[in-house]
Amino acid sequence: MNCSFPPYVAYRTNSKQISEFVELTGLSYGVAQQLLFHRPKEEVKKLLKPRQFKLEELSFSMADQAVERVELSQGWIPLSEYAEKTGLNIEDVQQSAARGSLGPVTKHPATDVDLVIWPPERQSEDTSTLPEPGKRRYTVTLRTDASVPHELDPENLDAFEATQTQFLALAHALGNPKEVASRAEAMLFRSALLLEWTAFEIYLRTTIHELLRRHPEKIASGGVKKQTVTYEDLIGLSDQFTSIENLRHRLIEREIERQQGDSDSVHGLINYLKSEFKFKNDPYDAWYFLMGERKVAHYLDLLEVKEVRNLLAHEGGLVDEEFTSKYKDIPTRDGLIAINENYYTKARLMLTSLAFSLGRSIETGDYRT
Repeated sequence: MNCSFPPYVAYRTNSKQISEFVELTGLSYGVAQQLLFHRPKEEVKKLLKPRQFKLEELSFSMADQAVERVELSQGWIPLSEYAEKTGLNIEDVQQSAARGSLGPVTKHPATDVDLVIWPPERQSEDTSTLPEPGKRRYTVTLRTDASVPHELDPENLDAFEATQTQFLALAHALGNPKEVASRAEAMLFRSALLLEWTAFEIYLRTTIHELLRRHPEKIASGGVKKQTVTYEDLIGLSDQFTSIENLRHRLIEREIERQQGDSDSVHGLINYLKSEFKFKNDPYDAWYFLMGERKVAHYLDLLEVKEVRNLLAHEGGLVDEEFTSKYKDIPTRDGLIAINENYYTKARLMLTSLAFSLGRSIETGDYRT
């Protein structure tokens, strides 16, 4: 069956692109993992040629930089600290200082404690080049995690071995091949699920836009009757009375935002469609096959996927015992949601079936206002 309802066509295109990305990426992970086992880390390490990167090649944000270590480069320190740094007995340090073996000795201006110069190799220098007594100079080492462009020419077969070696070196650096593959797969299906949900939510919004464009009288019906628009709002929404189209568009956007609410989101939009446009067939009455088994989409299934999406987006996928006992079919690992291929496929098929059911009903006019 086909459906040419414009918002559905756009949604279907987006969903297919996501599916193709997941399929191609999954195959790439499989090939990469096989290569990692075929060429162990030790073998790749011997062949890898280090490369120096120029500053203009590096890309990073302020969040990618952190202090790795702070070292005292030069300054005056107490004899007790000198003993600690050198591993010497404090009495031996005191005697060496008294003999002048540690260079000049001075007093701390505030505590009157004896101070000597650190590091030892600076003790013979002119004291005018050192910080004032009581002050120090430090060397701060920053660590920056930067990305660099990968120069890769797929058509240059002469560089195949060098390119493969560089790729394997980067992949081996991530850890054990099996663990890396598991993490990568979980991230792939997690990202794909979030993308599928976003595409579905956009589809519902554009569907409401299209229906209210076709039936503008619905903007002032139902639950919208009690909504008020001030003269100031009217002037602003219509761009100083210059565009009735902009006014309509922005009134529709207001209604969509009101129906979505802070937590209902997709459910609020579907419920709005069901209440304002009386569908002959319930949009939730949509079927799909998963591993050869026929299933029917249900409101509770959509609610479950919504909960998963919210936890992934807002809580990093962290779950508690209450969640795992309520949703036993959702895969988890180490207290986190771990989306696998089966769950992603189930969610994708359910969303596309719901989208088709809704789009088909609108296209065939199986609803009334």
